[in-house]
Amino acid sequence: MRYFICIIYGFFAVLYFCGCRTSPSSYFEYTEKNFFVFDTNDKAVFFEEYTPEQTKTENNIKRKMTDDGCTLIYEGERLLYKGNPGDAVFPVAEDDRFLYLLTEKDSKYQQAVKLCKKTGKISTLSKKNKECTGIIYHKKVHGIIYAEDEFSTDFSTPLFRTLHKKIIKDYQTENILWKNCTSDGKKWIVQLFFPDKPDIFLCCNVENCSYEQLSKVPEKSMFCRKKVYTYKSSDNKNISSILTFPPGKKYKKPYPLIVFPHGGPQSRSMLAFDARCDFLASKGFLVFQPNYRGSTGQGKIFRKQGWKAEGIRRGLDDIAEGTFSLIREGYVQRENVFIFGGSWGGYCALSLAGLYPDLYKATAAFFPPCDLAEMLQENLPDSGGEKGLDILQYGDIKNAVEMEKLNKISPVFLAEKITVPVLLYHFENDTVTGFKQSENFVKKMRNHGKNIHFIRGKGSHGFASPSEEEKAYIHLTSFFRKRITNEK
Repeated sequence: MRYFICIIYGFFAVLYFCGCRTSPSSYFEYTEKNFFVFDTNDKAVFFEEYTPEQTKTENNIKRKMTDDGCTLIYEGERLLYKGNPGDAVFPVAEDDRFLYLLTEKDSKYQQAVKLCKKTGKISTLSKKNKECTGIIYHKKVHGIIYAEDEFSTDFSTPLFRTLHKKIIKDYQTENILWKNCTSDGKKWIVQLFFPDKPDIFLCCNVENCSYEQLSKVPEKSMFCRKKVYTYKSSDNKNISSILTFPPGKKYKKPYPLIVFPHGGPQSRSMLAFDARCDFLASKGFLVFQPNYRGSTGQGKIFRKQGWKAEGIRRGLDDIAEGTFSLIREGYVQRENVFIFGGSWGGYCALSLAGLYPDLYKATAAFFPPCDLAEMLQENLPDSGGEKGLDILQYGDIKNAVEMEKLNKISPVFLAEKITVPVLLYHFENDTVTGFKQSENFVKKMRNHGKNIHFIRGKGSHGFASPSEEEKAYIHLTSFFRKRITNEK
């Protein structure tokens, strides 16, 4: 399955660690470098101070995918578990007797289950009407993690529950993610999320119910306010989104708007600090992050409704309909609506500029797929492409009818319909999204006499450093701001 920019469920599916010894100079740097891990001596350190183990135990659990999109879980050569076509299945922990999985099989929501290796018996550990995204595990399950607009946790171990409540009281947030632990299970890295300030990491001791703050939060006089905004789609579905508001009294409603769809597409935006959103909002824009059809955290049906050409188009319409809802409710200046995204979010930004040419004043994209049929034929090392799931999610490249439907919603074939200025970043060594796609899109745009600004370079699927990313966002906001008319 192809994932762009986001990793599965963003925050919690992978531990992305980097470190810095000095205070970060910007939120971009802080966001990228404020991560901690336990070293081999069970000490919480920045990643750059981490010394990996010299030898590692080979994990005997293997995950494979069939050509019809079923996930298979093996222990050695023995099949332990088979998912249904298209269902998400991920092994998350194991011991001698049990394998713990996140799975959508036979459920509307992703569940945590315990599978007995000897008998094959399966026990469900999580709530069946809520999206489970992980477990807190050391020798046994201490808690179940859920993710909607915020994280929540159900605990089965009293010591964990007590410490969790203490953290909530001390930091005034319930949006908390328990991550990894020391070899004895006594100390844990815990990440706290806030809507209006950067994340904080703690080193928690569950044995004596104490914690040490690891993060040094950068000073700032004012942060941007966020809130959850829910609206109805044209087919009467509730669509969740996040709004980030410009700071202070200088900017007043209605605002110029930046629509900022997440990547993935199988990811979601959450009520948590995002340096990119704060930066855009600090320039006077309301930032709108819709969790359109195909997003995670809202159940299997909602996620799969964003599949194939019809579903992808449905997700694009969800984004546009959220924009119209904000205009109707008086949040937004109708004449000053902009759209921007990275990777799959960049695809959304470019496609919507062609599908809704009268809605946006300008559009921008970083590293986007511009040709969905071409994307499916690429074999890039980091694309996440898996044949069986690609067919279910996008269509079969051998099926001309399905590919023609994808062409109708691909930016390279919508170039003639795009009437607004376009800013596009793409780097030549991208191993996720083929650089050639953007080259072809730019060529099409220029052949039609369109206004496109193309920034190319030697990087990969992302910026070489936080400072380079910040420069790109300065360029982006300048590109949008000079096109604002009749600003209030």
